[in-house]
Amino acid sequence: MIGRVTEFSFCIRKRNGYRNSFQSLLSGSLRSEAGGTVISGVFGMDMFVRLFMFASFTFVVLVGGITVVVSVGSIFFNTGVPLKNAWVGVVFPFVILAFGTGLVRFGRHPARNEGRFLRGFLIKTLNAHQHQIIP
Repeated sequence: MIGRVTEFSFCIRKRNGYRNSFQSLLSGSLRSEAGGTVISGVFGMDMFVRLFMFASFTFVVLVGGITVVVSVGSIFFNTGVPLKNAWVGVVFPFVILAFGTGLVRFGRHPARNEGRFLRGFLIKTLNAHQHQIIP
């Protein structure tokens, strides 16, 4: 395990022999309550990775959408891009979106069971009682 823990919060992840930006993290808070401490947390990817993915996919959709519209206009109305190259503008944005989606799925695959592992690690290490888990 690797991460950081403060008096009121924590962020942990499973240590592995490689760096996976799509790895699952458990981040949460610690709250003192009668009879013990309440731990609340969420599983997910690093915030920077999520923001980068959002920006990348937004850019591809916006620029790719414009490229598709211009290329389709060229094919049907013979304007703008020369007709022999217009098919590239129609196909390429979809190829880039498929590649990006495949990359995320490929990166998330090794992390598919990490949420369960992190939850089990926390329960076992702290000898905690599981009262409520919202998937």
